[in-house]
Amino acid sequence: MKSVLALAATSVLLLSACASSGSNDDPSAQPEPAKNFCDAMAAAATVAPPAVEALESLFTTMDEMSAGSPEGAIDTLHAAGTETASAATDYAAALDEAATLAPAGTAPDVETLSDYWTLYVVGLGQIAETAPSYGSLVDQTSALQSSEEASALIAEQPAAQQRVNDSYIAECTTQ
Repeated sequence: MKSVLALAATSVLLLSACASSGSNDDPSAQPEPAKNFCDAMAAAATVAPPAVEALESLFTTMDEMSAGSPEGAIDTLHAAGTETASAATDYAAALDEAATLAPAGTAPDVETLSDYWTLYVVGLGQIAETAPSYGSLVDQTSALQSSEEASALIAEQPAAQQRVNDSYIAECTTQ
């Protein structure tokens, strides 16, 4: 799981570095709707870091529980799960918007990333939100990871992310 997180973090950093800087510095202002793929990916790059941080926090909590932290850590797990599900949902929504504006050859890869964050990461968050124990968490996450659809998304995510990054660089660094 950690290698998936590292890839996601690297991808977020790449997109963040390439993202166009917004003209509106007011954090309470509503974001403007994206007009093109580049704007949509820039918007996705702003919500990606909280999603990656939440996922990292969830993995850290899970690692601590596997190392024998007390079952009292279940409240921490539930909180990390809630944050992960929320942040991943926001990121997936931004990716969905980018997919609608992506070049035809890139749209399926952006959709794969959105599906990954929706099915797998939101799923992990939801499992962690409600798991009554560490044992239950292990059983449910194992079932999620071994499901045919999640397994395919987990396997395809790194290549899809690379293709999206390449497309973003090709489409957006010349504007």
